[in-house]
Amino acid sequence: MKRSLAYKYCPQCGHLLTKKGPYYLECDNNHPYYVSPKPTVCVIIEKNQKVLIVKRGKEPHKGKWEFPGGFISPGDKIVSTAIRETKEELGVIIKVNGFVDSYVDIYPFKGVDYEVILFYLTAEIIDGELTPSEEVTEFKFVEKRILPDIDFGFEADKRAADGLFLH
Repeated sequence: MKRSLAYKYCPQCGHLLTKKGPYYLECDNNHPYYVSPKPTVCVIIEKNQKVLIVKRGKEPHKGKWEFPGGFISPGDKIVSTAIRETKEELGVIIKVNGFVDSYVDIYPFKGVDYEVILFYLTAEIIDGELTPSEEVTEFKFVEKRILPDIDFGFEADKRAADGLFLH
């Protein structure tokens, strides 16, 4: 189900929402509701000319590879989210070095296709030992040249990996 169809009631007054455009809903009180992508961050950690990838431990795409990261909480910043998510998923502290690119993708969850915008950052590990959490079942460093052959769960990760391979 498209995300815009998942919303039935106005968050301001509780009246039924009507689709007015691809990403715009409105109730009979003319309260607008915009369906916008949820911001996320992905961390590309390089070490010895290799890139860290992790295997998802949860749905969606459980068992598929991805770059570590997660959703940006309201009021949070991209860099602080990258640091928090990497610590939660892998038990390490990182230093963010730069911005790579951003992509819009679909995050299928419990029957709803949520649009997400993924911000890709480069980073290095500055403290701690890599230890997978329940969100990550496996991790490994791979050479950039094999990134196009990795079974990534999300299309955005495939696109980011292709971009890394070209550089």
